[in-house]
Amino acid sequence: LMCPSNQSWDSLPPESQALKKAFLTCSSDPEAPIIVFISKMFPLERKCLPQNRPRILTAEEIAQRREQARLRHANQIAGLGDNISQPVEGGGGEGERSVNPPAP
Repeated sequence: LMCPSNQSWDSLPPESQALKKAFLTCSSDPEAPIIVFISKMFPLERKCLPQNRPRILTAEEIAQRREQARLRHANQIAGLGDNISQPVEGGGGEGERSVNPPAP
């Protein structure tokens, strides 16, 4: 409970003073007053939200991405280009990435 510095706690109405006791006892009794705390809201960038933070890749995911990069590189050298799309699982990015199987 907050009280301005220029006002004494004793100068508040008895109902307001009773809230301090209710706040400290934190009773779930139906007759007890309900006290809520409203906090100020402030903007956050989406990248700061937990679901949008980059996560650490597992060794298996790193190996999978390494193999996909090798296949893309081999196809670029062979002049085949990227024309087969497969979704990348577990990554922080969205969408699909192109991965081609090795040429026979």
